[in-house]
Amino acid sequence: MSKPSAPSVGRPLVSVIVPAHNGQATVGDTLHSLARQEYAPVEWIVVDDASTDGTVRVVETLFQDPPPVHRLLRHESNLGLSKTLNHGLSEARGEFVLILHQDIVLEGTDWIARGVDDLVRNPSVSVVTADYGIPYLREVDFVQRVFGILRRQFHYHAPEGFEYATFTEFKCDLARRSALEKIGGFPERFRIVGEDLWVSYTLRASGQQILKDFRLRSVQRFTGAAMTVSGNLHKEFLFGKAMAGVLRTFGSFPTRGLSGSGYSRSRSWNRASQPVVLLTGLLLLVLGFWTRSPWFYWALAGLVVARLAFYAARLYPDMARFLRRRGRALAESLSGSGLGLLSDFAYTFGLVVGTVLWSLGRRL
Repeated sequence: MSKPSAPSVGRPLVSVIVPAHNGQATVGDTLHSLARQEYAPVEWIVVDDASTDGTVRVVETLFQDPPPVHRLLRHESNLGLSKTLNHGLSEARGEFVLILHQDIVLEGTDWIARGVDDLVRNPSVSVVTADYGIPYLREVDFVQRVFGILRRQFHYHAPEGFEYATFTEFKCDLARRSALEKIGGFPERFRIVGEDLWVSYTLRASGQQILKDFRLRSVQRFTGAAMTVSGNLHKEFLFGKAMAGVLRTFGSFPTRGLSGSGYSRSRSWNRASQPVVLLTGLLLLVLGFWTRSPWFYWALAGLVVARLAFYAARLYPDMARFLRRRGRALAESLSGSGLGLLSDFAYTFGLVVGTVLWSLGRRL
């Protein structure tokens, strides 16, 4: 791998934390994209959370031609994402910390430099997050397209521009280490998902801001559970379960500031609609059974059709951009709407389960 350029006087040290678990297929590209960055000084910290594939071998091979400072930390047992991130954070020495997931590839050679400039220029901003809605089209199939668009992992914006987001996923984010340490790092009650929202809202509640810089481009890769329908529905269940803990902690706070961020607003309102639609449908079903009136069943059928139409309309514009063939884009949008309806069930079920587990004091 190529080495970063020599540091400029006065530049803050950036600690790059890469949490890894069974990331053999993608972590090499992630690290290569880091090696192409022209910014210095940096230190790399890869934290392997008990991978059972060749992740460690890939990292060790790349580290034979290392950046100026690098460390590979290994867990003997799988501890979860929050504990993995906190382990990396405890070892970081930089003023700024770049959290970079094993399936994200930085675009360009000035990603870190631009992110550092954003933080230096904006003292009230504690996190700068990327536009990671760029897929490698040759790698993305129908299932990945559908769920990527529904979750707004794939989204289109002008290459220039900024907005203040209400949350970030900490997949490809540059943060002030002091801000993360002040709130105690990532909450370990959330094992795999939910820690990002908790940190986002905790920082914002303390007066800090999250800047989404659309110049910072990165590619979202897909492996493992993200490649199948069942795997994606399981992820929806996990999202719902984690959201229960977030809502129990922050109440209505997540709705604040949505008017200033189209990205946050789009994702948040869709999530909020999922349990509302499903519970409304369940109520209509119960009322139809209780009263024996066919009107409730007709209303239920109308609700289902309307929801399918909503998802098809949500999918089509981005499908058309990806596929460049209107007929196929329409066909995939109509088919994908059914997966959207299934995601409503999975997410809402997770929300119910998470509410119970949170009340019992269990880890999510």
